[in-house]
Amino acid sequence: MLNDVSNHFEDRFKQRMNMPKKSLDRFLSKALSEGYSVYNTLDSKLKKKLTEFCREKTRYAMFYKNKIIVLTKENIAITVMDAPMCIQKAYNLYRRTYGDSNSEDVSRQVACS
Repeated sequence: MLNDVSNHFEDRFKQRMNMPKKSLDRFLSKALSEGYSVYNTLDSKLKKKLTEFCREKTRYAMFYKNKIIVLTKENIAITVMDAPMCIQKAYNLYRRTYGDSNSEDVSRQVACS
């Protein structure tokens, strides 16, 4: 689960999401449970693009609702921004290929087929 949020993330959340800061916790908890990151996607173009997005080994990117959330390995939210078109296209391809779910059930279905 999420450990902390940086001041920069709070400012960017309010600026780029046009949402009040009090909705930040709910947004992040939904993003962590429903979002797509390097750790919960199958090998695909989406996983490659998310890996390329954060070149530092101490950070990772998560895609949720056409936004990229950058987090540290300790789950501290750093910033949020609009997803580039290449990641949005990779996400659409991923959904067409594997479906809506990003859980381990999808990997089992693909492995069994």
